[in-house]
Amino acid sequence: MVINTSDPHSTAQPPGRVFTRRDALGLAHPYWATFIVACGFLVIPLSARQNGTAVAREAKDAGKLYDFKIAKPNFLVDGANLSKVEVWFWSTGTGITKPALIGTAKRITNEGKREKWVLRIPSKLLAVEIFTTAFDKTGNVVGKKSLPYKDPGALYNAMYGKK
Repeated sequence: MVINTSDPHSTAQPPGRVFTRRDALGLAHPYWATFIVACGFLVIPLSARQNGTAVAREAKDAGKLYDFKIAKPNFLVDGANLSKVEVWFWSTGTGITKPALIGTAKRITNEGKREKWVLRIPSKLLAVEIFTTAFDKTGNVVGKKSLPYKDPGALYNAMYGKK
């Protein structure tokens, strides 16, 4: 068999041609690239699934503020997965520019989905509004809720009236 090595269209190898290691590595590069890309496509769904699990866990354990009311002789807060609950008030009078802290409520139930927090109503508090601020386990505010009384007299009666 005679091969014309000057013919650029010739695909036959000359007799005695030996494949070197360099030739083998040159052929292996496309296979490795394909393998690495395929592994990348397998890792992406796994990490997304793990992140989804973490997001679902965070959503399940997210702090929530459900309700804030008066249950004499206390303020009562209902929530879930909270780390702290503060009760604040806007005082009556003129020149008031910011609310004042009444106190920090105490949890009276187990930690979890249905928590109850209480704070004793102080004596003779004059306020136009009372609200609570609830914090999650990371210290972020998860909600604020005001008592439903729009009139200072109604608020006072709710806290100290005979009802």
